[in-house]
Amino acid sequence: MTKLSERLVDVCNKQVDSQVRGPITVSMDKICRGLSRLLSDKDFSDVIVPIQSSLTVTLPLDGDGHYGNHNPFPGYQPTIVRFEDHVEVLMSLVRPKKVTVLASDGKKYTMMCKPDDDLRKDS
Repeated sequence: MTKLSERLVDVCNKQVDSQVRGPITVSMDKICRGLSRLLSDKDFSDVIVPIQSSLTVTLPLDGDGHYGNHNPFPGYQPTIVRFEDHVEVLMSLVRPKKVTVLASDGKKYTMMCKPDDDLRKDS
């Protein structure tokens, strides 16, 4: 997990051409080739996609105090399979990157990678 977060920080900090006005699209391999290699490594363990449904804990419904079989994270938790090759670089001052994750449930999820700033400003 540490290596994945380090590669995502690399994506955040990668400088792209700031002279271009408007959003641009660049290749993930150009920004961080190590991210693709990391996910294809046989020793890399599954990482759950950080979406609200995967991070929400459920409480047991019965009030009898017996919670031995309770699973606080029921259901299927999608994991990261790979990152799409295209990365959208947005036009705000710090040039945040919008990356797309392909998950084990077959869906695509968008993540924002932004260095040293509040993600809510660009969401």
